[in-house]
Amino acid sequence: MSYKFLEHATDAFIEITASTLEEAFLKAGESVVQTTIDINTVEEIQKKELKVKGRELRHLLFNWTEEVIFQLITEGFAIHRFQVSIKKGE
Repeated sequence: MSYKFLEHATDAFIEITASTLEEAFLKAGESVVQTTIDINTVEEIQKKELKVKGRELRHLLFNWTEEVIFQLITEGFAIHRFQVSIKKGE
């Protein structure tokens, strides 16, 4: 399970490799934080549960990464450790 940043002039393109869907979403979240700050400098002080929904898997991924960005930039909450659970129909 890993991620790597791909070259692009204006956007962050990230390629995720994972064994499961949950691992892919976990790595997607980590990589989004890592594009902005060094995730290793984030101290675990508070725990927060995030819930997102998506009509299709691609919408769920988009909404997930948007929520991580919102927490980081708007709320000032940098996530150090992710746990992901994906449930169909919720």
